[in-house]
Amino acid sequence: MKNGKVWLLALAMLFLWSCECMGEQGTPVRVLTLDEALKIALERNPGLQVTQYKAEKAQHKLGQAKAALLPQLSVSGSWTQQGPVSTFTIPTPEGPREITLGQSRYRRASINLAQPLDLAGQIRASRQAAKLGLSTALADVERAANSLALDVYTAYYGVLRAREGVRVAQDAINAAKEHLRIAEAQYKAGMAPQFEVIRASVQVENLRQNLIQAQNAERLALANLVNVLGLEPGSEIDVAPATQPSQEESGKTPAYEDALKEAYSRRPEVKQAEEGVKISQQMVKAAKAQSRPDVTIVGNYVFTPDATGFVAIKESWAVTANLTIPLDSSGAIRAKVKEALADLKAAENTLSQVKQGIGLEVRAALLDLQNAEERRRTAAANVTQAEEALRIARVRFQAGMATGVEVTDAEVALTQAKTNQVNAEYDYLLAQAKLEKAIGKLLDKVHAVLEEDKK
Repeated sequence: MKNGKVWLLALAMLFLWSCECMGEQGTPVRVLTLDEALKIALERNPGLQVTQYKAEKAQHKLGQAKAALLPQLSVSGSWTQQGPVSTFTIPTPEGPREITLGQSRYRRASINLAQPLDLAGQIRASRQAAKLGLSTALADVERAANSLALDVYTAYYGVLRAREGVRVAQDAINAAKEHLRIAEAQYKAGMAPQFEVIRASVQVENLRQNLIQAQNAERLALANLVNVLGLEPGSEIDVAPATQPSQEESGKTPAYEDALKEAYSRRPEVKQAEEGVKISQQMVKAAKAQSRPDVTIVGNYVFTPDATGFVAIKESWAVTANLTIPLDSSGAIRAKVKEALADLKAAENTLSQVKQGIGLEVRAALLDLQNAEERRRTAAANVTQAEEALRIARVRFQAGMATGVEVTDAEVALTQAKTNQVNAEYDYLLAQAKLEKAIGKLLDKVHAVLEEDKK
């Protein structure tokens, strides 16, 4: 009989475990690590894919720019059927003879070859600008991946933070239930009024509301993570616990000057802005080149099998050198040069603005990290003190030396201490991720995930 109860208990536990591993629709819930979540986002996030397609577009633009300096070959042909055909008659010893001028059918084929010499350098400047444009587009992919990685970290830690909030809310209910149990025992023993029991019961129900809100916050956090990963809205996923850094690791905060120097060398936004300046410089060269003389060599071969007349030529060829000297009488070229120079100044100011923004981002990340580190250092000890304060309050209440208000205040203080500890832990993890994103170090993890995927 006892063995049967053991087997029933084992089966019940197995059933409960299987239910926890199934979604609301009975589908398995996929538990993701942080690296797995990042990998999925890099594969599926629509925003990142947009930048990848733009980089592909820039690659094709570079191909077009390179082709502009190569020989341009074209083939053309025509077929003409016409009428009536003109004729005239001439006398001959044999008698009058009718001569036909032209034919009712006329065929023509030609091959044309044009080679721009680009003496002015306009095509070369445009090609260099297209090359820099590709570099800028690839840097934009890196920028989007860096930002996406931070979004994944934020959403992932958001789920874990919300889950810890559920645990804290449940702990608060358990503590309130324990106080209710003690109050009921004290009331039955005539050592406490019924008011204490009613008040403790109300406190339990109030805390249930907090638990419901915390559970909803966890569900919303999971939905947000699904959205960041680019999954279907109804996807069932869960997250594995994150590794908390040790106190020794948490003390390693870089100096602002070192972090800023690293950010300038690693951040894709800086490379984008620098390439933008170079592109503008090439566009100035291209605009100025429009005012210089240029030469194009053109060759063609023509075949006319139906040529007629006294001197019928069926095959012919020609080589032509076309010289163009822009006079810019309207001032359009000068206006384009001024426009390009204005774009160059704007690009240089954009570079300065980007560097200033990154400097602020690095400083803010360092301050957030230091703030979270200090709070994290004292949060655990504060929870221990709050637990001891609650224990003492319960002892005093059981001894009739304190009211239930003192116990409730101690419970609230413990709940707040635990909440502060949770926030300090995840604020620290998030501040670390923000600092790594600010200095461009988060891209190392992006590249590591992509390399692991290739293997």
